[in-house]
Amino acid sequence: MDTSYLKALSTLQQLPTFDLTYWVIQTVAMALTALLVPNLKITSIFGPILAVASLSVVNMTVWSSDLFAALPNSLSTQALTLLAVNGLIFWAIVKILPGIESKGILPVLIAPIIFTTCSVVLPRVSAEINWQQVGTEAGKVFKETRKFVETSPQQQNPQQK
Repeated sequence: MDTSYLKALSTLQQLPTFDLTYWVIQTVAMALTALLVPNLKITSIFGPILAVASLSVVNMTVWSSDLFAALPNSLSTQALTLLAVNGLIFWAIVKILPGIESKGILPVLIAPIIFTTCSVVLPRVSAEINWQQVGTEAGKVFKETRKFVETSPQQQNPQQK
């Protein structure tokens, strides 16, 4: 068998893959974080998407995985420093990117903790959800809402105010 073919195949297998489910869950985790943290709000649908992408790039290039290996063992000065720096990075991302706004520094220091918790919990919960049934039920709700809006008295007689 041709060795160049095997080398090319090996290289292709080493390329990073794009997991859409991961990105959707991370975006939902960011939106949930904005709902749970007071004074942190989403102003655009692209806010959580841009924030997740930015945080991913920053975390991928700045942090070493060795740094995170020691964190679960103890609450150390290193862990507290990491938390503060991660909060400052989150604050910078919120200030630079459109779509997410924060009033004050405290929400952006709390947000990474909530975001991390949501990012860990959501994949476990979402694995147990029947997404096909959720989509079917959401479609039914959308149709009923549309029917209600179309048949509302104000729609039928718009000249009465």
